[in-house]
Amino acid sequence: MGNSSKKLLVHREMDEVEVKGNMDIVLTPQFYTFLREELEIKFAYQAKNIAHAFFDDYLTSEQEHQYYVYKHGDEWYFFAYSVEEITSFLEDKGLPLSQIGKIYFIQELEEYLVTPVKLSSRLAMQTIDGTVTLFPQRLVDAEYQTLDLDKETLKQGIALGSSYDSLIPFKETAILTTLLLFLGGFLLFEGYRGRATLDNIELKKDELLADYPMFSSSIVRNSELKKYENIDKVERVKRKNLMQISKMMAHKNRLKSLLLTEKSIIATITTNSKQDTLKIKSLAKSNSFKLSNESEKEISLEKKL
Repeated sequence: MGNSSKKLLVHREMDEVEVKGNMDIVLTPQFYTFLREELEIKFAYQAKNIAHAFFDDYLTSEQEHQYYVYKHGDEWYFFAYSVEEITSFLEDKGLPLSQIGKIYFIQELEEYLVTPVKLSSRLAMQTIDGTVTLFPQRLVDAEYQTLDLDKETLKQGIALGSSYDSLIPFKETAILTTLLLFLGGFLLFEGYRGRATLDNIELKKDELLADYPMFSSSIVRNSELKKYENIDKVERVKRKNLMQISKMMAHKNRLKSLLLTEKSIIATITTNSKQDTLKIKSLAKSNSFKLSNESEKEISLEKKL
């Protein structure tokens, strides 16, 4: 029984076991509460987040429960179980916690249990209305079948460590881990590429300093940088104000004159009508220009830089 693929059916009347190595366990309904719901949700972790709400009327607060959810056809299958209860029971039967592999639910074999299976001297197990159910053997009116769990393929297994209130099942966890590893690799690559770029910039700087030794002093470089920053700031202000004036030019308005100095900008605009003049006055005031030489068809704008 040392093969980790071996499966043990767990029920209250089972005999004691002697196990070498790990053993996967398959729970009967005595160790879980099962519900099915049709929900408009896409992912299992979303269903698991709300699982506790469905079991409020079925579980007591005296015992902590874990939840497992998976999609079956158009329905979501919800399972509530107690890891503490299961492990304590199995330890009494001879299977210690360290040897428990994965946990499965017999409900996953609902299609194979249409014919009843003898569970103990008094209990039988069978799928009734889509749910695997236990009931007294005296109620069975059909022949029994033999259930060999080791020949059955079960997919909805829970690693014992992940069953303690994990919100994201293993499949989603594996996907998230892969994405995070990919992102980490990408960032590492970008870091190396950024480092190479910085090295190239440093090399260019050294070459420029070799050609222009006067800039080797940080004081000189900062002084030059400050000077050109101020020039850039002034030029940006000039361009901004020229753009504001250009927006005042309708198809019949004309720029009569423009005087641009380091300290001010003065523009005179001739207009086609009084209405155009009023429009220019409004735009000028909204852009902080001072008005002068106003007439019905001409207006001058001025602003300090």
